Amino acid sequence: GMDVMQMEISNRGYTYDIVSPGAMPLDLVDLISYSVIVVSECQSNWVISDYNNARSHFEDWVDTGGVMIHHVQRSMCVGGQQYPEVPGPIISYQNRNVIEYSVDNPGHPIVFNLPGLGFGNPVTETVFAQWVGIDAIIRDEVSFDPIYGESFWGNGHFLLSTVAYTEVWIQGGDLSGLLGNEIDYSMS
Repeated sequence: GMDVMQMEISNRGYTYDIVSPGAMPLDLVDLISYSVIVVSECQSNWVISDYNNARSHFEDWVDTGGVMIHHVQRSMCVGGQQYPEVPGPIISYQNRNVIEYSVDNPGHPIVFNLPGLGFGNPVTETVFAQWVGIDAIIRDEVSFDPIYGESFWGNGHFLLSTVAYTEVWIQGGDLSGLLGNEIDYSMS
């Protein structure tokens, strides 16, 4: 997920920093110079624990106008057993085989000008099995469980995605349009 995201950020001409896990506790990272922060899809338990412990630090930053993107996916992650804690009452997650996506909000900039979002082969996808207080943008076409949404928080917002970017990329699929829209929307 991180390599795919870095490639798409670079292709769009934006610069980025990578905070090396363990370099310092995440609640000590000065976030003021950032407009967008991405929590990439595959992280170890200790990275997720560090993030979860610093969650209020990130929520305060979003509240002042920041945009935070959570790529929550663990089916492809080695040693990743935890999920990052995200705002709003997400009740549970499940892993499912997903072939096609359904767009809930076709007017949202995230899905602007995208061809179909299916990839032919089933992809093990984490879905938000239950959530409230978050606007769904994309759902699993079979279960209709949300897999991409947005939560407004003070002057900023969170984008929450369980799309398996890395797995789709490994299987030869292309979600660069979705990632590109996500980046452009977040930077606007």
